[in-house]
Amino acid sequence: MSSSDSKRLDVFNSILNGCIGGLYCNNSHLFSHNTSLNFGLEGFDDDGSPWGRIVISVVYFIVATAGVLGNLLVMFLLYSTHTITTGIINFFVFNLALAQLLFSMVCLFGP
Repeated sequence: MSSSDSKRLDVFNSILNGCIGGLYCNNSHLFSHNTSLNFGLEGFDDDGSPWGRIVISVVYFIVATAGVLGNLLVMFLLYSTHTITTGIINFFVFNLALAQLLFSMVCLFGP
């Protein structure tokens, strides 16, 4: 084994053994930058005031509901007037409304 290989092996051994100290000790390899992995969910106990959470929830619900209802209305109007088959643009708009409807439903029930 060459000297460069033994130095690399010493570096990896120091990292794996807790890096007590020495020439090749780099503490940045040992600490995760995600605090939820190191300390559990202690940092997330207080995530804002209750009124702030209520306001955000209400706004989120209104936007998601408007997205679902608006896209259902567009799809209903295009389908009921039978204009989907009359032009490529109407077919395209129907497919956009369908994609947005599915996305809005995922956002509505996701988190």
